[in-house]
Amino acid sequence: SINQAKGLMPINPRFYELSAEIKNTEGLTDEAIGMYKQALALKPGYAFYHTRIGQLYRKKNMPAYALVEFKKAISLDKYGVCYQEHYSDLGSLYKELGDKEKAVAQFKLALIIEPELVCRVDWEGAAYAAQLSYTLGYINKCRRKYNNK
Repeated sequence: SINQAKGLMPINPRFYELSAEIKNTEGLTDEAIGMYKQALALKPGYAFYHTRIGQLYRKKNMPAYALVEFKKAISLDKYGVCYQEHYSDLGSLYKELGDKEKAVAQFKLALIIEPELVCRVDWEGAAYAAQLSYTLGYINKCRRKYNNK
C-alpha cells in the first residue's frame, strides 16, 4: 500500500544528494550533512559526497572536519574524475588556514587536472598566480606538443 511505501527508506543515493542540496539552500547545513552521509551509506567511496560534506563543514567554520572530508575525497579520486574540485577546495581551506605552501600545492594539482581554471575569476588559486606560473607554462608546453602531432 501507499502508506507502507512511505515508510520505506529510499535506496537511491541521488535522493539524499538532492535532499541535501535543498537543505543547504534552506540554510539547514547540519541536515544537509546528514543527507550526504546517508547518500554515502548507499554509495560508499563516492568522492563527490565527501567534497560536498567538506564544503558544508567549511561553511560551518569547522576546518578540521572539512580537511578530513577533502582528503578523503582526494584519496578516492586522485586523478580528478570528479574534476579538480577536491584539490581546489583543499587549497582554499589551506589558504584560509594561512598555509600558503600547502594551498599552492593543491592549486597546482587542480590546474593540472583542469587548466581552464585560470580563466575563472572566482577561482581562489588565482591569488597564487606567480607560484603557479611554472605549472601553467608546463601545461601550455604539453598542449603545443600534443597539438603538433
